[in-house]
Amino acid sequence: MKKALVIWLSLIIAGTILYILLTQIHPHQNQNSVKIGWANIKGFTGNIESITFRDLTEKTGPEIAAVDKNHRRLISVITKESQILDVNGALIPLDMLKKDDMIMEKYIVTEDGINVVKSIRRLKK
Repeated sequence: MKKALVIWLSLIIAGTILYILLTQIHPHQNQNSVKIGWANIKGFTGNIESITFRDLTEKTGPEIAAVDKNHRRLISVITKESQILDVNGALIPLDMLKKDDMIMEKYIVTEDGINVVKSIRRLKK
């Protein structure tokens, strides 16, 4: 009985340590990047340069291009799982976003180097 209890407690402690190691934020990470499990969610704030809607027969979704105040450009793919939010955080359809809207985008970078939108929040027009 004591042996089973020791094994059970060891597993709980090992699981807790593993969870802490997988979810911690490393000091050398970019402040706009938060480590969640194995994925890095990155942030970008800028103005919409363009939104390219795709034909439904294509395998990739719409793309959004945005430019920040330092003239850095980000192009990302929007998926069915991407959330598009208004200034109050309410869900809105993609076609409510317009050129020059200021947005805050949360995205991940796939192993293939493709930026995939997790959420876009319109900050102001």
